[in-house]
Amino acid sequence: MNKKPGLTPFFLNTRIYSCILLDNNIPFKWRGKYNEDTDLSLRLLKRGYCTVLFNGLLMKKANTMTMKGGNTDSVYKTKNRYNFAHSLKKQHPDVVRVVKKYGRWHHEVNYKPFETNKMVLKKGVSVPRKKNEFGMKVVKRKKHFMDT
Repeated sequence: MNKKPGLTPFFLNTRIYSCILLDNNIPFKWRGKYNEDTDLSLRLLKRGYCTVLFNGLLMKKANTMTMKGGNTDSVYKTKNRYNFAHSLKKQHPDVVRVVKKYGRWHHEVNYKPFETNKMVLKKGVSVPRKKNEFGMKVVKRKKHFMDT
């Protein structure tokens, strides 16, 4: 699969942020105060599940770091970015390291160990072999109020 942004409708086996569609019957619950979406993605991947990060279906939301988010004033207000980043490393020391980027501390995740996780069809589901765009079509987008 091509890994250049914008050239593929989805990426497999990576982190899932912002808008998450998941089955509530998975054997994991949200945990922690920081990086809980990355932690959940990693626990799923380590269990052998496959994650799908969609590029072809996007939410109408502002780009990351372009405006204050819902957790900006509470969860992410910390000035101790090292501990914030290190909290994920403590949970997943095998695939997370703490690095300094853009003048502050961040976590960096190695998703390479999960490249071979496979999607598994639900019993009884068959995928037609013919092309089906599900009624979707590519249209030129009008400028959106969130575009800068």
